[in-house]
Amino acid sequence: MIATGATNCVLNGTWLLDGSKLFSVTLESSLEQNLAPQEETVEIVRLDSIGMTVKSKSGNGVVRNIKFRRKLPPDADFNENVPGTWQFAMTNSRNGEWVTLMSTYQRDGTALWDGVMHLEARTQSIRGTGVWRVEHGFLCTVATNSTGDLTEGVPLNKLCRDQILDVDSIQLSYLNRSGKTNTVKRVTH
Repeated sequence: MIATGATNCVLNGTWLLDGSKLFSVTLESSLEQNLAPQEETVEIVRLDSIGMTVKSKSGNGVVRNIKFRRKLPPDADFNENVPGTWQFAMTNSRNGEWVTLMSTYQRDGTALWDGVMHLEARTQSIRGTGVWRVEHGFLCTVATNSTGDLTEGVPLNKLCRDQILDVDSIQLSYLNRSGKTNTVKRVTH
């Protein structure tokens, strides 16, 4: 978290959000003074895409507002690491359904999808092309052409935004539109 106010500083610690209350444990600070680990419960006054304002009570009982600005995700790093082919596999053993999908993101912004889907006792190939980009920590894709039922995972001509959690040379983890975390493996040729 980066706190702003009378003094700009960087705080490092852990936090837990419960309703409109934020429970935080500050472990270190970039202030000149050493900050002993401390625990504090604050009330969230404002939370949006830019940052958060919390109401805090100091040790002497003075109530103050502390503003935090959101640290933007490293889009440049994501743009460097996302290009390549990624394999997604899903199995629903209760119904015998499964999907295997290869997603290729090319450096020129072109996206290709190719896979096989087995649903309701029928198997079909799925293919699609489109575009991709990274924007504010999200992998944004638009399928512009498809065959088979690719539209289940990548709707045709509709912007899809999946929040990138981590990406490296081996795997890509993201939070999909349904709120589920997926991890896909890079395919090496």
